[in-house]
Amino acid sequence: MFVTFGMLGAARGPQGAAGGYPVIAETIFNTDNAAPYQAQMPAVVNAGDLLLIFGVEDISSGTPTSSPVGWNTLVLDSDFCTFYRFANGTEGGTLVTVPISSTPTYMFTVVRITGADPAQPPELTLGSLSSATLTPNPPAVTPSWADTQNLFMCFLGSLNLATVSAYPTGYDFYRQENDGTGATSVVCAKESNSSAIEDPSNFTLTTIETLRIQTLAIKGLAGAPSNPLSVVEVVFNEDPATPWLAAMPAVVTANDLLIIIAHRDAGTGGPSGTPPTGWTALTSPAECMVYYKWAAGTEGGTNVTVNGTGGATIFSTVFRIKGADPAQNPEASALGALTGTAPNPPPVDPSWADYSNLFIAFVTTDDAIDVTAYPTGYILSQYSNVAVSGSSGIASKLSSSSASENPSAFTLASSADTYAGTIAVKGL
Repeated sequence: MFVTFGMLGAARGPQGAAGGYPVIAETIFNTDNAAPYQAQMPAVVNAGDLLLIFGVEDISSGTPTSSPVGWNTLVLDSDFCTFYRFANGTEGGTLVTVPISSTPTYMFTVVRITGADPAQPPELTLGSLSSATLTPNPPAVTPSWADTQNLFMCFLGSLNLATVSAYPTGYDFYRQENDGTGATSVVCAKESNSSAIEDPSNFTLTTIETLRIQTLAIKGLAGAPSNPLSVVEVVFNEDPATPWLAAMPAVVTANDLLIIIAHRDAGTGGPSGTPPTGWTALTSPAECMVYYKWAAGTEGGTNVTVNGTGGATIFSTVFRIKGADPAQNPEASALGALTGTAPNPPPVDPSWADYSNLFIAFVTTDDAIDVTAYPTGYILSQYSNVAVSGSSGIASKLSSSSASENPSAFTLASSADTYAGTIAVKGL
């Protein structure tokens, strides 16, 4: 049986730029418990994208025997594997078979990265097996290239259902997922202009587990801006009862732009036009609302109360954005109340002149429906659906034009009543 756990991730750096920091455009977690063992690729893969497969064994023993056809090996261990490939653009939506002996359950994490230098393969250091500490420390990695825009990543693979409660210092993109039976996959990343030795600080676990950690260095193309406009983290929340709470990212720094998209996914009522304390409403009252706040730096790890009415379950999607101009508040289109399988976010027309802009397109529904395709050119693409009933799909792109931005449609796996919108954010 093949199960996909969802498409989750966050983008970093100058998305779609000709040079700069590599960007984590998408992260997918999936598990497979029978041959052929297959890792799900993102729906959209462009030529030149760097694709990574991280594998960790779950139930019973099994050993990866070689890299998938057309892929390169970074780690090939009894319980862990890491492969990479610079894409030719045909990989989108495909399943990649990983040769594995015996019949274990294997958990795969697939990462799509844009902006990596295709002339320089990623470099990796593999840590020792750890099973005796709550604070496992990733190994150091020293890139072979001179100083440039780099992305450093840590991958923690646990043979048990581990929970990470704290991440290496400065690693402000992070994501963890367990497969529900016995394995956990954790990725985190940071940008750096230095190619000197990168020696991450430790993770913190809630229980001691058997695991290994890898530290990767990924070289970017030259020419990044010093303060790139980027979505650093996306957090999905669901709360079935008052007070309706939206969890903030664990790390929030002063002048980060925080955005909440809240919508009803069950029951009656929904979020109200009265924003959370200290926040501002960006859209008119409806079953879906958008709020924003310029961070003071104290919001990390807190819960924000979303005001609402009725007995709704409220689903909220929280963005943390860096490099936005605090002198210019974000702007949004009117929300479109749509029906069907191809909801098209209404256009947004920023009030400012041409500049470095971030556009975010989103769709929400009170049905548990997968998003199968995203607006054209929007390279951060992810969705989450929940057991109760709701779904949230978001995508973003950078543009130097402040002309009206009119995204193409999302594609849903089945017809639904939705709200869709577009948000414009001005960079520094």
